[in-house]
Amino acid sequence: MSTSTTEPTIILRRNTADGKVVCIWSDGGITQMLGVYFPGTHKLPLAAALVVADEVCLYDSLEVSTLLKVAKKLARRGRQVLPGELRAAAATALEQS
Repeated sequence: MSTSTTEPTIILRRNTADGKVVCIWSDGGITQMLGVYFPGTHKLPLAAALVVADEVCLYDSLEVSTLLKVAKKLARRGRQVLPGELRAAAATALEQS
């Protein structure tokens, strides 16, 4: 008997530059290892969350919240978030903080 679920599930796990685990969920949620959301952003469009998953290894765990806020801002433009665009916007945001 097959059971289907509508509950979000972890689809990817990635590590930050300082070794902390980041989980990408099927609904676009991005959490720390134990399911705690990073401050500022709970969910992104899934396509943007997948880009973040590929980029998160370049950032320390303390910088991930800024990366997520920038990704959310870029995703609101209604087009695909590109890795280089995300990195450039995150670098600017991190310099300003």
